[in-house]
Amino acid sequence: MGSFIAMLILIVMPFFFDMPKIQIVLNILLVSLLILMVIYNRYIWQFRINDGNVQSRHGIITCIEEQSIRLKGIRDIQVKQTGIQRIFDVGDVEFTTAGDSNSKMVFVGIKSPLSLKEKVLQQQVRKNKKNGKKKEKKSKKSKKSKKKSGSNLQV
Repeated sequence: MGSFIAMLILIVMPFFFDMPKIQIVLNILLVSLLILMVIYNRYIWQFRINDGNVQSRHGIITCIEEQSIRLKGIRDIQVKQTGIQRIFDVGDVEFTTAGDSNSKMVFVGIKSPLSLKEKVLQQQVRKNKKNGKKKEKKSKKSKKSKKKSGSNLQV
C-alpha cells in the first residue's frame, strides 16, 4: 500500500509542477522499479499453514528453499511491526521451536499478522485436543485388553 501511494505521488507530481522531461522519465522509471519490486516480493515468498505444519517457500524457478515446522513443535510466535506497518496492517511473524538457536522461521510482510498468529494458536489447540483424544482411546483400549488378559490368567 505504501508503494502504491509513492507511485501515485511520483506520477501526479509532474502535472502540478513544471518539471523537465528528464525528471518525468526518471519518475516513470522509479515507479516501474517499485512495481517490479512489489511483484517480485509477492511471488518470491510463499507461506502455508496446513495439516499440522507451517511451511515457508522462498525462491523462483531454480533456486527454491523450503522450510517446515510442525505445529506441535512451535514454542513461541512473535509479531513484529513498525509504526508504518501497523497503519497498513502488515508485519513479520516469527515462529520459534524448541531446539537450537537456528530453529526459527519468519514470515515477512504478512497481511494481518495478528490474525495469522491467532489462527496458528487455534490450530495448535485443535491438534493437541485431537492428539489427547487419540491417547485417551489408546489408553482405554490397553486397559481393557489388560483386564481381559489378566482375567484369562486368573482362570
